[in-house]
Amino acid sequence: NKGVSQQTYPSSLMGSIALLRQAFYDLKYFKQNPIASLGKQSMEPWLSNSKLPSFFKVNDKWDILRAQRIAQEFNYPFIYVTNGDEYAIAPTLKDLNPKLVVPLTFPKSYEISDPYVAKNISISELKHWETAPFNLRILREQDISAAITTNGLVLSDFWKTLHKLITLGTNPDDILRALTLTPAEYLVIYRDWE
Repeated sequence: NKGVSQQTYPSSLMGSIALLRQAFYDLKYFKQNPIASLGKQSMEPWLSNSKLPSFFKVNDKWDILRAQRIAQEFNYPFIYVTNGDEYAIAPTLKDLNPKLVVPLTFPKSYEISDPYVAKNISISELKHWETAPFNLRILREQDISAAITTNGLVLSDFWKTLHKLITLGTNPDDILRALTLTPAEYLVIYRDWE
């Protein structure tokens, strides 16, 4: 996502990854050669804030794996703000031990009264509709750290959604931790759990 940039470059995922990697190489060079980097003030804010937690918004589960490779290459950990489909690669994520911020929003039921519309709903879309409410539960069962975000959720549905998670078998302690201690740990506000 280019944010507010009006540039067309990069126009591909590979180009975006290459540009991000180049930015990290530039930051590394700036750190190692401050005198040679005089006049490169664009790196100074990034460098001065590099100790703060860095959030990386991903569009799907595969973006986590792509971004994690960059994080490992440059020893620059990210906190991933996800879209709720991480359950599909939970065993892989367990080995990576990422920090995730997962949504409380779930796909809405599909309108299937029209057979022509129903025919165009893919099995993967139906599977995601069915499994997305179990995302936090599956992640916690794999001991994957996850915080919860209400971004995109109608706040009047907050308690109803938490109740749904509990009804579907999510441990209430995991929900409470994902709302309180885990975000505090991610932001280095709280370090001890016990």
